[in-house]
Amino acid sequence: LSVSAGLQTFVGRKVLLPYIVSLGWLLYNLTEVITLALTRLTARTESKLDDQVVPIIRKALRIFVIVVSALFTAENVFGTDISAWLAGLGIVGLALSLAAQDSVKNVFGSITVLFDRPFQVGDRIQFDGYDGVVEEIGFRSMRIRTLAGELVTIPNSKVVDGSVMNISRRRAIRRIVDIAITYDTPPDKVRRALDILREILADPRIASALDPANPPQVFFTDLSAYSLNLRVWYWFAPADWWPYVAHAERFNLMLLERFNAEGIDFAFPTQTLHLASDPKRRLAVESAARS
Repeated sequence: LSVSAGLQTFVGRKVLLPYIVSLGWLLYNLTEVITLALTRLTARTESKLDDQVVPIIRKALRIFVIVVSALFTAENVFGTDISAWLAGLGIVGLALSLAAQDSVKNVFGSITVLFDRPFQVGDRIQFDGYDGVVEEIGFRSMRIRTLAGELVTIPNSKVVDGSVMNISRRRAIRRIVDIAITYDTPPDKVRRALDILREILADPRIASALDPANPPQVFFTDLSAYSLNLRVWYWFAPADWWPYVAHAERFNLMLLERFNAEGIDFAFPTQTLHLASDPKRRLAVESAARS
């Protein structure tokens, strides 16, 4: 059968059409396989944010398949020049991206939080002056319940650009205790005070809760204006706040009992007046009188 070249091209394109439609339909349905795999993957995590990502990825893939199939059909079946369409889509996409750049930043911020995992729902964090527990991580913002009870909403773009301190992931809570004793404490009692502090830290009731990776430290650190200062460093583990407070109370009571028993006085801001009859100042008074 002899047909013209134009008819052959027309028939070939019409035969190509069902092939393109079939391939597009196949790819469209394959997105369900990807969705199923992502759903099983996100089910293993505790975060709810990745569960919300799966439907969006499925819709985005389907829209991509439909657009590509339509453009391929228009060019190869109907002979349409799609370069102008692509240019128009590029301009529209640029306009939309400029108009919604803040929203796009927040979406990419949520994706960054999802994959980088600096924190999760339920973690206590400090960010931008707020200290609280993360209650929800959405695509636009995250919500923090502060320790005072307020609910704070923070855009995800700020979270990505700022510094977040994850309190829940610290291994231990460091405590620094400054102990001031009076200036009239003799050196022997100062040494005894240091020994008492080390004995308290070695007591099983205190030592059992200390981080073995960071041994406690005790030193006579300063001669301040009003007192002799002793300083204690220790690390409480695990980093659970209320047990830490109870442990600190136990340490304080043991310290108070031991210092009272040894007659070691705690210092407070005072002033001492030296009289002219003080033997330690007699020479200074006589020198002033002679002059």
